[in-house]
Amino acid sequence: MKYKFLPIVLAFWCLASVTHAQETKNPLTGTVSDSLTGDVLPFVLIKWMQGDKVKGYAYTDEAGRFHFPNVATGNQRFEISFSGYQELDFDLRIRSGGRSYDIQLPQDPFQISPVEVTGVRPADFQKLTGTATRLSLRKVEMLAPIGTQEALEFVPGVTGVADDGIGNSRINIGIRGLNPRRSSRTLVLEDGIPIQPALYVYSNMYYNPPIERIQEVEVTKGSSAIRYGPHTMGGVVNYITNRPRKDLGGRLSLVYGSNNYFSTLAEIGGFGTDKIRPELQLLYKTGDGFRDNNGFDQLNGTLKFLIVPNENRKIYLNFNANYENSAATYTGLTEYSFATNPRFNPKEFDNFEVKRYAVNIIQQNKISDKLEENTKLYLNFFERDWWREFDVFASEADYADGNFTALAPNETNTVGDLIRVGNGQTNFGILREFGVAGAEHQYRLQHALGDAQGALNIGGRFHFERFQDNAGTGDQPDARSGTFYRANNYETYAFSVFAMDEIRFKNLILTPGVRFEIFEQELVNRLNNSALDDATTFAVLPGLGLNYQFEKVNLFGGVHRGMTPPSNGTLLTLDFGMTDSTDFSELELRSETSWNVELGARTNLKYLAGEVALFYLTIQDMIAAGRGTAFTNLGSVTSAGLESAITVKTSAVNEWLPDFFVTYTFLQTQINEGTLQFSALNPNVQPDVSGNELPYAPKHNLILGLNWAYKDKLELLFTYRYVARSFSDFENIGFVLNRGDTGPIPSYYLFNGTATFRLNSRFRCFVAGKNLLDRVYIGSRLHSNPRQPFASSSSGILPGARRQINVGINYGF
Repeated sequence: MKYKFLPIVLAFWCLASVTHAQETKNPLTGTVSDSLTGDVLPFVLIKWMQGDKVKGYAYTDEAGRFHFPNVATGNQRFEISFSGYQELDFDLRIRSGGRSYDIQLPQDPFQISPVEVTGVRPADFQKLTGTATRLSLRKVEMLAPIGTQEALEFVPGVTGVADDGIGNSRINIGIRGLNPRRSSRTLVLEDGIPIQPALYVYSNMYYNPPIERIQEVEVTKGSSAIRYGPHTMGGVVNYITNRPRKDLGGRLSLVYGSNNYFSTLAEIGGFGTDKIRPELQLLYKTGDGFRDNNGFDQLNGTLKFLIVPNENRKIYLNFNANYENSAATYTGLTEYSFATNPRFNPKEFDNFEVKRYAVNIIQQNKISDKLEENTKLYLNFFERDWWREFDVFASEADYADGNFTALAPNETNTVGDLIRVGNGQTNFGILREFGVAGAEHQYRLQHALGDAQGALNIGGRFHFERFQDNAGTGDQPDARSGTFYRANNYETYAFSVFAMDEIRFKNLILTPGVRFEIFEQELVNRLNNSALDDATTFAVLPGLGLNYQFEKVNLFGGVHRGMTPPSNGTLLTLDFGMTDSTDFSELELRSETSWNVELGARTNLKYLAGEVALFYLTIQDMIAAGRGTAFTNLGSVTSAGLESAITVKTSAVNEWLPDFFVTYTFLQTQINEGTLQFSALNPNVQPDVSGNELPYAPKHNLILGLNWAYKDKLELLFTYRYVARSFSDFENIGFVLNRGDTGPIPSYYLFNGTATFRLNSRFRCFVAGKNLLDRVYIGSRLHSNPRQPFASSSSGILPGARRQINVGINYGF
């Protein structure tokens, strides 16, 4: 209630500012292009300077055009800083009535930091040898997402499913049909550095950086992914953050919305010297969530330094601390609760608390005109305590008076008003700590092979992680300590090397490469006399990509080997043979491996731009894993389909016309051979799941969008998103039971809209509407397994995000 009138005030402020905007007197317009190739450069930041102060900003649009509405007459100084190009500092003589300029930027490969995966120049993107999507800062601003998962769902081939909460910190994405639970089969990087709690032993994404401090998002699914690893079977997600600015300045962002959502980011930098550039970011987010008892608070702080000892060397330091406290729960809905009250959540005391501290160091050194070295050092500590009250089943009529009787699992089948509630007596805590350290060193050598030019990348990485997994029970619903029933320590020592060459002929680019992974995993069971078990895995992951350029179209394709190690995230506990009297007895699980093949085309014309690709994955030894599932390696699994992202730029015909875009993924998955240890419905049956589809792999995923802009002042975006029906289990159970943990995920569609007002070069405000029709839909049954009938063992329905209206302002100085 404390921010009750803030959205009204912000909305009127935005409209009033637009209404009273002054008429331009000396407009400055023009284009920015690559001096070598002539390609126009979109989303380039141009600063109008007055001494050391920034007088105004402008961004180039998709066509490389920029516009300052009113610049003072006389000589004025401007600066351009764009990754991959030389910094430009120049004067323009502004005349009364305005003028148009064409500005050409010289390339500077040294400025492309090692954090980039796809490269930043249009020519770089066109010549990639695999599928890739880059969400620029301008596109992220246009989408105005609450979190990164919302943005990633605009990427072809990516499937996102709902989890509990509004904070979007525990993202759940799968790429090309792979299981999206906790994003455990997708490699996630920040500035090229892995951020998962423990990359090999526990890759589940219980931490995700807030979208407010992310500048761009890259998703790579092609053969170039072998430079990174493991978990590159589907693809690689890379978040890019901004580098400390050169001149004094910063920004302030405020967002408020329904469900008491509030986010504020303050950033200041440029107060150092030419040699040392510091920058500070502070973020606070809060909200009530889409269900009862579902609020969260998050604090995130970042201190950065860009150190430039000389023109050939750069050092980037990043210190980050993150704290989150949320009322997250695994208590999903029954079919009755979902139908009658999808916001129902009776758990007042469930609590998820996260603390993360990280230090990243990236050094870039230009040894010669042809040789460059990059070094990355990273260290982070992550603590995650999750306390949840034990669930029981009850009838709503019995629960209403506060004095209810818990129902045994065999008593629930005929209860029409069945609900899942806390037992009011005890709880349990899953308490986990992670420590991760790593060092990576790479070289990039420009060379010649006859008439061909090459760029050889070679590198190696040492990675260490320690994971302490403790679990205990408390004697009351709000207990924060208890008696341990699990206490395991895990450690992983991993070493990997890779080599990839980019060989450029006249119209053909080839990228052969190989990656070697060797890692040892150790388990110490502290409740079993500190028994030690270990296992060592070695993998060879080759890849080959190509790109052939016709006049206006680039054809690309590739094949590469993918690998996902068996880990705590897929096994509940690592299986080293010490699993007597458990569901994992005598299992010998192997790493998942795959062959990934793709073929596609991309173009970027005046009126049309897009990328279309066919892909085919053959996966061996896929682990049939899910919450409470009896794990086993399946045989062969295939995932095939089509990805497309196409934009029709009718604004190039007339500036009053909108642009249209479509993102579509067709997905066909199949388990070619496989038998589960237990059926989800009958523990005495070992079902043959051959011919079934993979869970959470919808056949159709479609986004239709319309984007209209007027002179960089007003921008409107409307999107329609459709997600087809999918199964929630390997048995492809097609019917529902009243507990909510059985059955498919029905198809659904959503309408979203965003209006952005750029009042001038400093101020931007927006109104964003998510799920405008407030549709009620099943987001997932993500933590469910009907084989476990007890209320706490299978979560039930997790509803999708409801309507969310946000109003925000952004001020740069």
